[in-house]
Amino acid sequence: TKESAIAHLLAYPNPFNNDLEVAYHTGNLQGVTELRIYNLQGLLVKDVALGNVPVGSISINMATYSPGLYLVQLVNNGSILKTQKLLKQR
Repeated sequence: TKESAIAHLLAYPNPFNNDLEVAYHTGNLQGVTELRIYNLQGLLVKDVALGNVPVGSISINMATYSPGLYLVQLVNNGSILKTQKLLKQR
C-alpha cells in the first residue's frame, strides 16, 4: 500500500525498554485515527484509538510485552499512513 507523504509518525526511543513515545500528524486528513502495534508474526498486540485528533503525541507502556521487533502503524479511516519498526530491549 502507498503511504501518505504528508502524514508524520515518530516513535521513540528506538530501541526502547518499557515506555514508548509516539508523535503523529495525519496531515490534512480527517476522520478516525488510531495507532496499531504489531509483532513480527503479524499479530496485532495493541490498538490505541486516537479519535478524530489529527495531530498529537501519546505515551504507551509496553512493559508487559516480549523483547523483539514491533511495527507501529498510524492508521486513518482504515488506511495505513505510516509504519515504523521499533526494537524492544530486555
